[in-house]
Parts: sequence; structure tokens; C-alpha cells
Amino acid sequence: MPETRNSRSRHKVVSSSEFRADLAEILALTDRRVRVLVERRGRKPVAIISLDDLQTLELVERLQADQAAAGRVRTS
Repeated sequence: MPETRNSRSRHKVVSSSEFRADLAEILALTDRRVRVLVERRGRKPVAIISLDDLQTLELVERLQADQAAAGRVRTS
């Protein structure tokens, strides 16, 4: 199962049928912080990410919300 590397992360794109067939193997990729994109016919892809990546994403969202709130306070 080849992985794609870009400058910031590693990811793998699989079809929904490949995802179903190789579920355990594909989910194990997230242990190595590989992000999996599951393509679905006629629908937007779904991303499968590690818990660490999810927690980082949630932290970034909170920081952005805090910065936006601080900006609103300064302009009032």
C-alpha cells in the first residue's frame, strides 16, 4: 500500500471498497500518523486521522476562536 508524501504530511488515498476490505490495515496506518482519504462515488471524500492529529486540530481551532474573540474585544 503506497503512501503519498508532501512537504507537511503523509497521506494515502483509498476507495471505499478498499477501505472496507482492508479496514484493520488502513486504520493501522494512523498509528504512523498517515492520514487516509477515503474516496466515495459521487460524494466528498472522508479523512481518517490519528487521535493525536485530531487533538492538534481541535487545539488549533480553539486558538483561532480565542484570537477571533480577542480581536472583537479590541475593536469594541
